[in-house]
Amino acid sequence: GKAFLQSAGIAIVIWSVPAFLLLTNSVEFTPTLIAAAQIILGLLTASIAGTGHAAMQRLFPVQERYSAISFFFSLGMGIFGGITPIIAIKAIDDWGFSLLFPALFLMGVATVFLIVVQNFYRPR
Repeated sequence: GKAFLQSAGIAIVIWSVPAFLLLTNSVEFTPTLIAAAQIILGLLTASIAGTGHAAMQRLFPVQERYSAISFFFSLGMGIFGGITPIIAIKAIDDWGFSLLFPALFLMGVATVFLIVVQNFYRPR
């Protein structure tokens, strides 16, 4: 439950920059480095997605459970899944941020996630 979600959030904060460094390595750009980065990012995603659904099941009363989960899950995916690529492209191309900006953005979102889990996650 809560401990695993916190561990997943901490892992995302720790492993975001190394994974994106593997993707943006300009010295040696090999398929092996790209695959390693994709594996790391996939494991980080799975650590949240796998436990997230079970955690959401326990947040809402049975009568509202599926409506609440579908609404809030879709809202979160729409906001973060829809606007994140726009923010990343704008930050890198127009504002001249580093190619590591997506990793820093991910770390920021993971930090907010950790704060929310710590302070507001109270399963029924």
